Amino acid sequence: MKIALCEDDNVQAELFGRLLDRIAQRLNMNVELDIYNSAEDLKIELDKEPELYNRKYEVYFLDIELGEDSGIELADYIKSMYKDAVIVFITSHTDYMQNAFDLHAYNYIVKPASDERLSKILKDIHEMYETDTGKFTFKAGKEIYAIPYPDIIYIQSDKRYLNVGTVEGMYKCYGKIDDVADEFSGQMFGKASKNCIFNYRYMYRIDADVVWYRVSMEQEAYPLDVSRRYYKNFVAGFNRFAAMEKGVYKHLW
Repeated sequence: MKIALCEDDNVQAELFGRLLDRIAQRLNMNVELDIYNSAEDLKIELDKEPELYNRKYEVYFLDIELGEDSGIELADYIKSMYKDAVIVFITSHTDYMQNAFDLHAYNYIVKPASDERLSKILKDIHEMYETDTGKFTFKAGKEIYAIPYPDIIYIQSDKRYLNVGTVEGMYKCYGKIDDVADEFSGQMFGKASKNCIFNYRYMYRIDADVVWYRVSMEQEAYPLDVSRRYYKNFVAGFNRFAAMEKGVYKHLW
């Protein structure tokens, strides 16, 4: 995971770097940290080759008070270039947090950063990227498909088959829902019923016994049954997903 830290206080930057190294070693996580002492330095670096963003930084930790600069304005600049940038603010005062979250910041840390707080944020982001970049591989007919998890809307069992609903269409393959449940146990997915796993990204609305989904604003919404037994946990899972993904995923419609 490549991380950019923008912090104008060299002592605070060094302390953060040491803490990050300790946590990364404990979590067995590969982390690379680049430190910038001003908003201008980070902007210059990003302007060099903006098309390489996805290989450059997965996460930006930004001090809100950067001398004469503002971390919130820097975040706005980053978001204008890369709308899905994951931004975590570092601050000595929580007074700025409303403006920060208006920019869809992922999270924030109050100085001095604690081991517990930073560990949780890193683990959540790591899990998010692991889920987001994986693929579900299956055989349908004579063809083998590998569909990225974010493109899968639902998996639904139908006797000996699985119906795999995706943004490109529906596929049918041999399998049981229990055999693939662990593969779809991340924050992005929830069990709507014993026989259906649903991707929260595509939720349009939920009623007492139906979840409605759609892929885009132009497309009509389609229903999937939600069983009474799973309803409470399904909704709780969506709330956790919405809280964790704030500022990372936008609705696709």
